Amino acid sequence: MVFSFQHGDRPAPNVRGSRSPVLGMNGMVATSQPLASAAALRVLQDGGNAVDAAITAAAVLNVVEPMMTGIGGDMFALVYMQQDGKPAGLNGSGWAGSKATLDFFNSRHILDMPSSGMHAVSVPGAVAGWYKLHGKYGKLPMSRILAPAIEYAEKGFPVSDIIAAQWQRSEPALRRTPDAARDLLVDGRTPRHGEVFKMPELARTLKRIAGGGRDVFYKGEIAKKLAFADRDAYIADPDKVRVPVSRLISKDYAAERRKLIDKNRAMPVAKPGISENGDTVYLTVVDKDRNAVSFINSLFASFGSGLVAGDTGIVLHNRGALFQLDGKHPNVIAPRKRPFHTLIPAMVLKEGKPFFSFGVMGGDMQPQGHVQVLVNLIDFGMDAQQAGEAPRFRHGNGSVALESAFAVDVRSGLTRKGHNLIDAIDAWGGYQGILIDPRTGVLIGGSDPRKDGLAIGW
Repeated sequence: MVFSFQHGDRPAPNVRGSRSPVLGMNGMVATSQPLASAAALRVLQDGGNAVDAAITAAAVLNVVEPMMTGIGGDMFALVYMQQDGKPAGLNGSGWAGSKATLDFFNSRHILDMPSSGMHAVSVPGAVAGWYKLHGKYGKLPMSRILAPAIEYAEKGFPVSDIIAAQWQRSEPALRRTPDAARDLLVDGRTPRHGEVFKMPELARTLKRIAGGGRDVFYKGEIAKKLAFADRDAYIADPDKVRVPVSRLISKDYAAERRKLIDKNRAMPVAKPGISENGDTVYLTVVDKDRNAVSFINSLFASFGSGLVAGDTGIVLHNRGALFQLDGKHPNVIAPRKRPFHTLIPAMVLKEGKPFFSFGVMGGDMQPQGHVQVLVNLIDFGMDAQQAGEAPRFRHGNGSVALESAFAVDVRSGLTRKGHNLIDAIDAWGGYQGILIDPRTGVLIGGSDPRKDGLAIGW
């Protein structure tokens, strides 16, 4: 999602974040976990560029935040490299297996796509995406880029408070298969806050990938381990189904849809629509040359499909759960077809140059969160920390969830207009952002306190 705008002086900010924005000149990283941010910053300091650092961060997050992301999932990225002078996008999502047909599911009397297990697995695209980016833009060898993740997996890392709580919620699912229980539990339980956790099998897999490249993952020994994975109305794989993108993003279409909005009364449930609650990491990096990377990596649900591929340590995602089993639906499952996705890295350009690289993870919270952050930044004059920290709302299935910081008068006003307000916990995603001040070139970073995130620069 690339935005471009021309804007004059912004109004003075009217809120204060719980922490100040981070400033730097030589490079900056913002991720959802401090160990990943620190590892990526070291890559920048060692001469790597924004792409190198982004892959490092994603790999470390695979280890230290394993319920959210990993090489068994998909990735998307927006990249602005000064050598190109324009943004480039990468769709690093995989497709359904070659035998994943509608007849396959019908013959087994499966009426709805399973949300977990082997039938929910599509081919993971993350490793291919990493190597695609690295092959075109990377500077440092992949062995250096993946070294921090290998070290944390091999020697262990301390589990943080928020991640320990997220891990614990998935304990019953991880007990269901011996591979997941062996790799992701300690004596049948999830690791506790402050406990040092090791992932030796994942370390071995990452070493093989670092040494042998993407073919090790898709064609070599790791691929016999993955073999069993071969098997909203407008959204589908554009390679398989015609999607009216130009129409959907046109100003004329937006104007038509805007006519349906009544400022005084809530709209009934809008159709079509689709809900997705994804477990995802978002990160962003800007280097000394002002190359910018907006990067998202996901397993979809917490620990994806709940399956670990043999003794590889790879948690397999469940993105295939978003396929439809209605033969008339554009998103119906088919061999080598990509499923519905809401992974949306974002970048704002000002006068054709990177201005703000950011993202809000969390399924269908992503487009909603992006708009809210941009309104906070551009219209309300908040800085990169305040814009992501301000309270958020989430619309879905005819209801509106508000964070607890919204005032009583806001809630009562929305209720009078007919909105159905609900309470929600941990539904707000997680924000990371880096703004490049067009006047001074200073990098200004923000990181969401809803996560363990850290923006860091030098």
